[in-house]
Amino acid sequence: MSDNREPARRTGNPLFNRGGDISNVRFQESLRARYDELVEAFGGPNAPEALYSQESDVRWTITGQDGTVATIYNWKDGPAYLGSRGTPVEDLCDWHVAGHDRRAVELVQAVLEAKRAKPDN
Repeated sequence: MSDNREPARRTGNPLFNRGGDISNVRFQESLRARYDELVEAFGGPNAPEALYSQESDVRWTITGQDGTVATIYNWKDGPAYLGSRGTPVEDLCDWHVAGHDRRAVELVQAVLEAKRAKPDN
């Protein structure tokens, strides 16, 4: 990725803001979720990941209220890497969560659980 810093922007969600510095993050855990579920919980992807990488198509970067940074992205299964054989972005359901430590996974899980508990928020 050419630029790992995206200024954090408020979301109205008390758990996280959009954006953050993903310098030196590393893979923490896999996540299984529908693309539309991620969009409902986190908003649209921050940017087409293909702008930065040929291995990934989309990415969400969030920063928790405690400063924890998490990024969610697909890896080598979409059109950016596989071309016409890749899974269309809207059909992806296997994601990677990266961060500086395990708190990144906990943040992503907390946001998804809160959204599942209150589907109208």
